[in-house]
Amino acid sequence: MEWQVAPFKQYPLVQLMGVFDIFSWHCFPVWSYVLQRKNCPIQFVTKLHINDCHSLSRNSIPVTLNGGWVMPSWFDLMSLDPNGPEDTAGINAAAEIVKSLIDAEESQGISSKRVVLGGFSQGGGLALHVGLRHNKPLAGIAALSAWLPLHKEYPGAMKSSAPVYQAHGDVDQIVPYQWGALTSELMKSLISDYQFKIYKGLAHSSSPEELDDLKTFFAKCLPATKKE
Repeated sequence: MEWQVAPFKQYPLVQLMGVFDIFSWHCFPVWSYVLQRKNCPIQFVTKLHINDCHSLSRNSIPVTLNGGWVMPSWFDLMSLDPNGPEDTAGINAAAEIVKSLIDAEESQGISSKRVVLGGFSQGGGLALHVGLRHNKPLAGIAALSAWLPLHKEYPGAMKSSAPVYQAHGDVDQIVPYQWGALTSELMKSLISDYQFKIYKGLAHSSSPEELDDLKTFFAKCLPATKKE
């Protein structure tokens, strides 16, 4: 697969979706539409959807937590225990896919300082993983209903101090709120420009309030330039 990078793009947002995020309302088309309707400063949004994963690196894989069912997934999900085993090789392979997209943006003259990584669920975890370890500065990282993979490798794995917006619903039964809260405790010790928003009554989804807060975060990370 070849990246199609739009000319004159100043605000690339790399959005990474999760395992089941195909038809849910928080998926890419709605993110893009809602943020544009809310006058978000991002003019173009770059989608790297989970369904594209097989065409970039590998086919669908067996997901342990789903009984070994073969399905599109960035990496294997092996345990419900925050301290359980993780698919280190799969996580790092997925990270290389995302980094190649950032490199593609830079090859078109877009500074990494104008790139935001954002994701939902497993995609949010991957956004955190890539963003915190990226060796060039990023504009920001947004992680919705997510957790930080390979958390035991921090703070040693840290390379970036990009602003981070993390959000979680307090009744999420897919990625339990506890996972988000544990990630938040670690993030507070790693990132100075960090915020964790909790949305009461929100399950494994997004809400208008959350998207409003996301738009505010993007506006802060990507201030207007004279060229605009």
